[in-house]
Amino acid sequence: MIFPDSKLPKYAWLAASLLFSICGTPPFFAAGLRSSSPKFEDAGTFILLLAGRQIGTEKFQIRPSGGGIKACAEIQFKVSQDGKGLEFKTYPDLILNSQLQPVAYTWNQQGAKSSQIQINFRESPATVRYHTIHGQQDDREFNLARDVVILDDNVIDQYELLAWRYSMTAGGKQTFAAFIPQEALPGTIEVS
Repeated sequence: MIFPDSKLPKYAWLAASLLFSICGTPPFFAAGLRSSSPKFEDAGTFILLLAGRQIGTEKFQIRPSGGGIKACAEIQFKVSQDGKGLEFKTYPDLILNSQLQPVAYTWNQQGAKSSQIQINFRESPATVRYHTIHGQQDDREFNLARDVVILDDNVIDQYELLAWRYSMTAGGKQTFAAFIPQEALPGTIEVS
């Protein structure tokens, strides 16, 4: 999806709200109190539905890794396009520092149409390399905030990371710089 006003969808807050409803309070909270040393770790499977029918799954794992956090997933889709059944898998892999700021991101799609994204956030501007479904390479640079939130298409566990980022500071309405890699779309998201 591309949003013409260069902002994430105004309903993105709903995904974060649903995540709290589904997952409960983020794991580093106890009785509503913030932990002085949060433990960013979770794993599970989301069942992906469209019009009440299962179209896929997202098996994800978020765990400490090398002084930071690694969030990886295997997402499987079975969809129909023009009356033809398509199956594909995607593998998002997000490396964050201990403050949940992105360091590197890769996304691979395998199946009828294969493509890949590689992002290096260690330098500014961030370097993004797209390998398109047509076999072409498209390199781009984006001036993204150091603490940008990654919310890629069809990657639900990244909303959990957003919920954790929100919970690291005082509540109320918070605005985050955000980036949707598959759409090459920077913007902002407000969470309350």
